[in-house]
Amino acid sequence: MNSFRFQSSFGIFYQFAGNTLSPASPDFSVDSKKSYSCFNEGNILKSRICAYQWQSECDERVILTLQWGDESTYKWAFENIEKGSIVAVSSQGIEDLEIFKNGLIYGIEKIEPDYICWYGSIPEYLHTYYDLHRIIKMQTRTQLLSMKENKSSNDLF
Repeated sequence: MNSFRFQSSFGIFYQFAGNTLSPASPDFSVDSKKSYSCFNEGNILKSRICAYQWQSECDERVILTLQWGDESTYKWAFENIEKGSIVAVSSQGIEDLEIFKNGLIYGIEKIEPDYICWYGSIPEYLHTYYDLHRIIKMQTRTQLLSMKENKSSNDLF
């Protein structure tokens, strides 16, 4: 199976006010090493292509997942995202906290998102740069699977 198609099929659905569900674009890995710039640009592009395709085919709004590495990835990571849009951010699997922080601050200042769907732990410093009341805390895949397992076992009793 094509790994691109396989990976992109794992869309996460986020819920907002009302009962509207919107898929978020996949979060493909972006490395902080400049030597991987082609890999980084390709993964950001794959995520955007998935979002475009889902939005075109399903006529649903798709939330872009922000993904970045060092400053060399900012052009690809934060360009052409509408100011004031809703975005998704994942703090899972972060290897370099300083690079993550710098990119996050840059992205928030450039995009000025209305809301951020946050996937993983919310950093302590974030309140300095963004209104925490506009962060929608999402559950991780592990948490969702755990809830599903607990529900199944509780249904038995």
